[in-house]
Amino acid sequence: MSFQEDVRAEMIAHLGERACCDRAALGMAILATGGVSFTGSGGVRLAVQSSRASVVRRFFELAKARYGVLGELRAAKTERLSRATRYELRFDAKDMLEPLGLKDPDSLLGVRRQPALENECCACAALRAAFLLTGYVADPHSEYRLEFSLREQTMADFVGNLLKSASFPAKGVGRRGQFVVYLNGMDAVGDALTFLGAPGAMLKLQSTGAVKNLSNAIHRQLNCDASNIVRALNASEKQVRAIEAIQNAVGLASLTPPLMELAQARLDNPNAPLSELGALLDPPLGKSSVNSRMRRLMDIAEKLGGEGEHA
Repeated sequence: MSFQEDVRAEMIAHLGERACCDRAALGMAILATGGVSFTGSGGVRLAVQSSRASVVRRFFELAKARYGVLGELRAAKTERLSRATRYELRFDAKDMLEPLGLKDPDSLLGVRRQPALENECCACAALRAAFLLTGYVADPHSEYRLEFSLREQTMADFVGNLLKSASFPAKGVGRRGQFVVYLNGMDAVGDALTFLGAPGAMLKLQSTGAVKNLSNAIHRQLNCDASNIVRALNASEKQVRAIEAIQNAVGLASLTPPLMELAQARLDNPNAPLSELGALLDPPLGKSSVNSRMRRLMDIAEKLGGEGEHA
């Protein structure tokens, strides 16, 4: 299964655990997918809508097991170019409004705009239902992002507020007629997966993140090492040219013994780093001392009109 399918499989297993949470989940499932409408006979129909057949069927089973209500399952092709199949679970409002706590005589359709959250745990159940039907989580190999795509601004605000109440940095954006609430970053997405009941997916995300971080660190180090090697070789080449310029102009014997020794060591070891050159001298010198002497050689070459640019 894909990472997204793994996440849904973990989350869907929580449906049916607690009566209060199931009520919140079913209420959110209906309201989050915009499934409240008038029927031709003047009644009100409630529906759960999604392109995910297994999720819709699970809510069908939940309504039957928890409330003894047998909904009507339907499937139809969308009007979009993709012609994807969309699944719908329909209920007669009179069968579900009271059990789900959604009845509101003062509203136009007689239905609340938000699901009933009886206990603290119900907020998580409502968010889980919203994710199962409208959510998306990116494969952690590509990015860290979790989002909900809602049809109505009021429901997007409700989902965003639930996430913020649980200390998640939720943000919102409009996209192709949908109201999207999203989380970015490995920590936020990982914590949200755990909160929504998918700890196994969170561990996979963290494992993938650790591998990515290690790989990035290795590549940065390799790039840094390669860059350092190129710089060192360029510097060594300039030093050799400067010493050859001195040799051709006045001879190395014109140098002081310490400088002549270093100059000859560089000619004999054109690619050696300064620390290795220092080890070849008698007595051995540290890198900083070798660098100081090499600068003096470069200055001499510059005065003689040779390769005297400082390394």
